[in-house]
Amino acid sequence: MTLYDRKSGHLLRRYRDGSAAIAGKVDDYAFFVQALLDLYEASFEPVYLQAALELAEKQDALFSDDLHGGYFNSASDDYTVPVRQKESYDGVEPSANSVTALNLLRLGELTGREEFSTQAEVLFSAFGTTLASQSPALPQMLVALNFARKRRIRVLFSGELRSQEMARLRAVVDERYLPGTVVMHASAELARLQHVPETVPHGDLVPQASVCVEHTCLLPVGEPKQLAELLDQRDQ
Repeated sequence: MTLYDRKSGHLLRRYRDGSAAIAGKVDDYAFFVQALLDLYEASFEPVYLQAALELAEKQDALFSDDLHGGYFNSASDDYTVPVRQKESYDGVEPSANSVTALNLLRLGELTGREEFSTQAEVLFSAFGTTLASQSPALPQMLVALNFARKRRIRVLFSGELRSQEMARLRAVVDERYLPGTVVMHASAELARLQHVPETVPHGDLVPQASVCVEHTCLLPVGEPKQLAELLDQRDQ
């Protein structure tokens, strides 16, 4: 990736004629992490989840407001701005803070690392006054808040990714609008990145899907109709 300095972990925001420059702002990190998480859930390629984790941690190190919560627009080592501002409004483009809130919640569900969910709650508190009195100003953050307050649901696929059976199971999820849900692939190679409950099978198995509500995972199913029934009953 031309605009990602893997050695330092920094993003850059301008590329032209073979030259990349200008340190990335918080928006660059927030939206790139969001894109990487989307790519992971669409492809289950571990490189995307790994990169999302690295950049989320780098964003926290560079832009986090450790005193009041939330994220500044500029990095802590950017001395070109006299005052570090913090965006608190979702315009045509959502603010980095709103996008980051949902990123943190998704990372928490995908990895099982509670610190991400805790960071999201700190972020909600930082914008608590605006959320309480002027919530239309932060519609994307309301999406994240809804994710946080609903019952957490994960759909864990296991087995051969490229098989027709897996494609049919994936289609059941892809054709539904499932707010508050993350999807992941339970594989041994991803054990260091993800939290997979012991009851969920993983490895080279016949494709199956397990639906986990909060901390309880239902028995895995292998038929699309069975998975559809579980998902349709998820809020009952």
